Amino acid sequence: MSRQTRITAGTPQPTFKMTGTDDSQGLTAAELVHPGDANRSPVGAVITVEDNSLRFTVGGVAASLTLGHLREPKDVIHLECLQAIKTFEFINSVVGQDTVIMVTVGF
Repeated sequence: MSRQTRITAGTPQPTFKMTGTDDSQGLTAAELVHPGDANRSPVGAVITVEDNSLRFTVGGVAASLTLGHLREPKDVIHLECLQAIKTFEFINSVVGQDTVIMVTVGF
């Protein structure tokens, strides 16, 4: 099967890794600040699920074991607006099975 990759909007910053746990969390605040201009906001983000499934939400509601979009390893999440990037939250979909995501933010 052919896989396609779409790079995030804007100028991509270095990819970073986050580990999801049994507690809902958002993207690292420091990674959402442009290194050369703190007044620039992110315009896009691409997130890949590396291992173990997760649930995610946007819009200011915390992800939980029973709330959020389910994503499996190798799935890709594209966030294409500032509000979605700022309010993205994720959590393991199975208690005790931490998940790793890779995130690239574009400004």
